[in-house]
Amino acid sequence: MEELECPEYVITILDTIDNYMDINRICGDGDFRNTPFSNSGLRFKNETFEANAYDWSECECGANWGDNKECTCGWEPQPYNFKWKDIEISWYKHSHRGVTINRKVTQKEVAIMLTECLQSLMA
Repeated sequence: MEELECPEYVITILDTIDNYMDINRICGDGDFRNTPFSNSGLRFKNETFEANAYDWSECECGANWGDNKECTCGWEPQPYNFKWKDIEISWYKHSHRGVTINRKVTQKEVAIMLTECLQSLMA
């Protein structure tokens, strides 16, 4: 998978989705700032998009993930933190740190992503 630096306008869209989820307490135990976009361990998935907090898990058998043949415990690294259609976005700890995206996206495409994600949360 290609990893490109994520444009700031995409991170702004992620913030908007995060804020909507936070204000409406869509995930977590009711505490504010407890969404999959923070370092919370939370996951969210519906028919439109998926958001997963950074995964701290590691290979249990101590194998080097660079050589898949050595891993015997079945662990696999988290492929992404956010997914909408074929857009996959990853980050380290939270959605403002080390953010990468799998392909170039247009501002129009990202505006559609925001609209669809928010509409899916309002349904």
